Amino acid sequence: MKKITKVFIFLFVFSILLAGLIGSNDADTSKPADLENQVKKEIKNAKLHADEINLTYNQYSKALIVELYKELYWDENSLKSSMFIDTVSILEVVANHPEIEIVDIEYQTMMLDKNYNKVRMRVYQVNYQTSNTNPMEWSNVYTDNRERVLREKADEFWLHPALTK
Repeated sequence: MKKITKVFIFLFVFSILLAGLIGSNDADTSKPADLENQVKKEIKNAKLHADEINLTYNQYSKALIVELYKELYWDENSLKSSMFIDTVSILEVVANHPEIEIVDIEYQTMMLDKNYNKVRMRVYQVNYQTSNTNPMEWSNVYTDNRERVLREKADEFWLHPALTK
């Protein structure tokens, strides 16, 4: 009976050790979570104009997806200015993280639909390869050329028709 108990204890301890060795790969998966948390913290410190910020990092595509929402704005020009300033701020943060290769930014706000109901709508979406943006000195981008520079650097740039007047 004692021999069976010793064998059982040995197998139990061995299975715990084996599970610990198999689970040691978790350190590799925590790095993207650490990167995502670090970038979230840096973007939060950048004091964006958006009221809501949702951010996810996909470790396989090395893509940072940023969803922003702004409730109130003075007019279309002030909204565009806020969106473009926030985009520059995000790209400045991303430049410090070479692990990120793609940045996708979507901005939403309240708009009137065809029936004049207020609905939350996408008004801006942009996609960048960081190889095109990281060498950029973003502090040299001024108000009068911000939209032009962001369009030129973008792989995809979409602006709601109501903001293109």
